[in-house]
Amino acid sequence: MRWKTQDQYLETRAVYDFDIGDQRNTRSMDMRPESPAEYSQLDELQDGKAMTLLPVFSGEAFQKAVVFPVIVEAWDKKSAGKHKRRWEATFTPAERKKIAIYYGRFYKWYLVSGVPRKVSVRLNTLTLLQKAVNFFAEC
Repeated sequence: MRWKTQDQYLETRAVYDFDIGDQRNTRSMDMRPESPAEYSQLDELQDGKAMTLLPVFSGEAFQKAVVFPVIVEAWDKKSAGKHKRRWEATFTPAERKKIAIYYGRFYKWYLVSGVPRKVSVRLNTLTLLQKAVNFFAEC
């Protein structure tokens, strides 16, 4: 298929769904930015049902929100001494496992391929990653 412009090609590229880890086609998704107030709450209750927001960030905005190079650079420090004790006290085993999975992706993005053009991530995952960045920044 021929593309008239580079923008048409880029709009049909897949978005990296950070929580699911696979590629989704975004042709039917509206990628225009919405009000930041919509993302201010992690999970809202609407008619008794939980609602989860899944914002889509540009690669640059995601890297500003989650400064993942800090995690990549300080990853080895969590394995010994006081940092290991703090790591185990700060994060639950499930959170440590999630962060370890994200470390692999961050390593690839930071040292191999660069950040994808667009990244979607659940807000509670974003909060966990920011907590991890703060932990590793203090190491």
